[in-house]
Amino acid sequence: MARCRDKRNMHVTRYSGLDVTKAIAILLVVFGHVWRGLQGAGLLENEALFRAVDDAIYLFHMPVFFFLSGLFIRPNLSAGAFFKSRLLLLIWPLLLWSWIECAALIASGQINASMLVFATYPFPPKSIYWFLWALFLIQVFVWLVSHLPVAVARALLAICAVYVCSGLPLVLGFDNLYPAAINFPYLVSGWFIANLGRRDTFLSLPSWFGGILFALGLTTVFMGWSSNGVPLFYIASLAATFGFILLCLALPAPGWLVALGQLTMPIYLSHILFTSGIRIALLKLGIANTPTHIILATMLGVLGPLILYVAARRLGLDRAAGFSR
Repeated sequence: MARCRDKRNMHVTRYSGLDVTKAIAILLVVFGHVWRGLQGAGLLENEALFRAVDDAIYLFHMPVFFFLSGLFIRPNLSAGAFFKSRLLLLIWPLLLWSWIECAALIASGQINASMLVFATYPFPPKSIYWFLWALFLIQVFVWLVSHLPVAVARALLAICAVYVCSGLPLVLGFDNLYPAAINFPYLVSGWFIANLGRRDTFLSLPSWFGGILFALGLTTVFMGWSSNGVPLFYIASLAATFGFILLCLALPAPGWLVALGQLTMPIYLSHILFTSGIRIALLKLGIANTPTHIILATMLGVLGPLILYVAARRLGLDRAAGFSR
């Protein structure tokens, strides 16, 4: 009995660690968009520093979410349950928050107001919402392939992933399928680990091994090796992604950080409105100090969506807002 309880506690701790992983990853997402926003506003004069930080973050922070999605994908769902869940969890938030962004852009005069522009704005996906569309397409493809004989499914997904990683030309339109294609290897890597029954084995790998993988991945960026070809980039990116997850699993899991990891969707969907808004406001006030922008925009990019989530939940609108899992 005690042994069973210990195993159950280890299982709970491990999955709390995944919430910590997602929490840290979403903080990096917010910071990454703040960082790029400052570059676009001309507030980052050191191009080398901007590029180094940007390359390091974007090497793994979004691949983490694709990989974890593959690690916990549920191919055994019926067609009705699967597509209903994907439409509610991915497509509806994509539509709603794309329209909200479009309305904000129209109100600020950045795009012309018209019903046609507003109605068609979500497709092809723009801004940060490419992630939802890419995740939807990959999950649908993997779900469909998962219903083939096991050997066939594994072979087909492996061939597709290797094809992308090899750097061979992708005959795809960038605005439609390209984001899904280039992130395909990350989700499929998670799917393979889960499909082979090695999910808990992966999550139990030692943190020192994760540290080595993470360091190797980042080293390829700072040394410029990953820019020498697409296969090398994917090797570096996957190493950094795996390493980051294993390192995060070894961190303490305070309740507030676990809770933050469970609220990545509202943060992802709405943070760009807060980070952009505070940057514009600070610049209008004549505040161009870079550290001030970084600190305030990152904080507001996390706290703003959380306040929005709490308000939506109290009003019973969290599902309608696309916030609920």
